[in-house]
Amino acid sequence: MAVTHTHDLMQFSEECEVTAIADISDERMNAFNHTFRIDARKYNDYKDLLSDKQIDAVIICSPNFLHTEHACAAFEAGKHVLLQKPMALSLSDCDKIIAASEKAGKVLQVGLVYRYSALFRTMAEIIKSERIGEPLMAWCHEFRVPFPIGREREWRYDQKLSGGSLVEKDCHHFDLFQWMLGALPVSVHAFGGQVTVKEDGPVKPGVPGEPYKFGQENVNNIIDHAWVNIEFERNKTANLGLCLFAANRDLPLGVIGEKGWIEANVQQNKLRIFDGRMGHIDEEQPKKLSHELAGGVRDFGHTGGALEVFDFLNCVRKNRKAFCDGKIGRESLYAALAAEMSIREKRVVQISEL
Repeated sequence: MAVTHTHDLMQFSEECEVTAIADISDERMNAFNHTFRIDARKYNDYKDLLSDKQIDAVIICSPNFLHTEHACAAFEAGKHVLLQKPMALSLSDCDKIIAASEKAGKVLQVGLVYRYSALFRTMAEIIKSERIGEPLMAWCHEFRVPFPIGREREWRYDQKLSGGSLVEKDCHHFDLFQWMLGALPVSVHAFGGQVTVKEDGPVKPGVPGEPYKFGQENVNNIIDHAWVNIEFERNKTANLGLCLFAANRDLPLGVIGEKGWIEANVQQNKLRIFDGRMGHIDEEQPKKLSHELAGGVRDFGHTGGALEVFDFLNCVRKNRKAFCDGKIGRESLYAALAAEMSIREKRVVQISEL
């Protein structure tokens, strides 16, 4: 993610300068500087980077289990922070990060990148216009390849380090449910497990085409499939399907209202709207956002990546609250944490238990 964020940042070179990088690997830091043709200062210890007085802000792309430590240290050092999702692995750790940002008086932005996507902002506008009526139900199918392995990336396969598949990846989609429905989850009942993506299974861990090699000390105890049913405030509901072994080219996410439904397709960057009349479906392209109108700016990772860093730079410059702040980052974990617990304990989980 560090490379992806930097590709996005380089499009706004008049607004910022990438001056330093911290990583335990000299090889990766050298490759980083070579890729971007820069001479960023290199630190093996992140604390040394944070003590650099020339640095105003940091983007934290470390493994999930380090987010709380790294973010709190950054705020203590007086830095603004763009923190990769998931914000943390527990709500109590989210609270620690929020408290640290407030004490420091610095910007906390959480990397729920779809909040900055023209596709989903257009979808939210259409729902707000009541074109499909009051939003009542939502769904998402994320059928994707397994998580990558190699180069210290196996932490994603250890639930204690990543939070599990539904925390690591689907906090994005649970956040979109909450945004589009305008409600927070109340309870979750999820089903799933690990049946396919394992060392002795038909699908090996790692992205297809990668050399398959799990480190000796690494573990694989995450789920590779799930159905998650969510009850929201005001009797609204949602369902998410996750599959890590039968990838689909599309990533559909839809919302059903009283008068019709709307579906966003991330890969096609397209919206489909059914207005309630039999067989009548409209298609719309997302509206261009302000940073795109300047021309030549594009997302290098997930849709919304360029605006995400552009907004972060503006927040730092003006010291204003981020559109996707700590509160939203914390709330995006409600359904994710509850779903992981529901699968482990085979029961309905109330959000109030977290």
